[in-house]
Amino acid sequence: MKFINVLLLWLLVSVPAAGSNLNVVTFNVDSSANTYPYRVGEIIQQLKRPEILALQEIDNEKDLAWYAAAASLDSGYRYRYVMSRAGRNRESDRLNDHLAIVYNGTVLRLLEMIELDAVRSRPDTSSLGVEDMRLLPVLFARFQHRASKQEFYVGNVDFKCCSSGEAIRAHQARLLVEWISRTNVPVILTGNFSIVLDPEYLTNITSTAFNRLTRTLKWLKPSNPVKTLCDPHYDSMTDHFFLKGGLAVSDVTVLFQEDEYCERNSTGGPGYRPVSAVFQFNR
Repeated sequence: MKFINVLLLWLLVSVPAAGSNLNVVTFNVDSSANTYPYRVGEIIQQLKRPEILALQEIDNEKDLAWYAAAASLDSGYRYRYVMSRAGRNRESDRLNDHLAIVYNGTVLRLLEMIELDAVRSRPDTSSLGVEDMRLLPVLFARFQHRASKQEFYVGNVDFKCCSSGEAIRAHQARLLVEWISRTNVPVILTGNFSIVLDPEYLTNITSTAFNRLTRTLKWLKPSNPVKTLCDPHYDSMTDHFFLKGGLAVSDVTVLFQEDEYCERNSTGGPGYRPVSAVFQFNR
């Protein structure tokens, strides 16, 4: 009997509480004409059912429902989602670029959804810049973790791309940090920042947008820095995690780092690698 009591005590101490981990994955699903939703769904099925999936470049809600179903396949979980109103492209030759956050409703309670439109602007001589509705907002969802009662935000980003957008990204980063600084709960910020980082040179980063973000938030460097963009011309990590607040982080990983992953892009697969971060809550 004494042995059994000791064993039970050891189990209570050594086994983490159920639902205490929060796995968040960011994934640019690449809404180009040669990317097929079912191929994206095949990747999502391999993600081991994260609690939150931050998606960029969603063409439509039908595709998003497909991705949520792929995440929940054989899990018994209730996956739900929110999608930005912004992101519709009016050019006939381009698909839409909505933002979305898919979440496990069994583990998380959605409290609030915000589209931060302030970042839809370009810099000028004023503090807020000049409005540009062609740019995307940041999609925020405020959650409560059901087991621990911890509240937190997840922010999903898709900043202005390419070398011509460097000044715009820096402006967007400043406005975003100003908003996050006013929040009173932890913030997990993730998405496609279009901040080009070479995985082999991750010290003395000169990007103004990156440095503005890291004045307030902590950059969560992946344990295996490899490029997230499947483009032979750019050895770039464009998809990142940042954190403000008191959550513990146990692992940040670029998924599917093998070279063969990017070969799927030629047969309808997405052109980006997903990135995963695992956080802990106290019960």
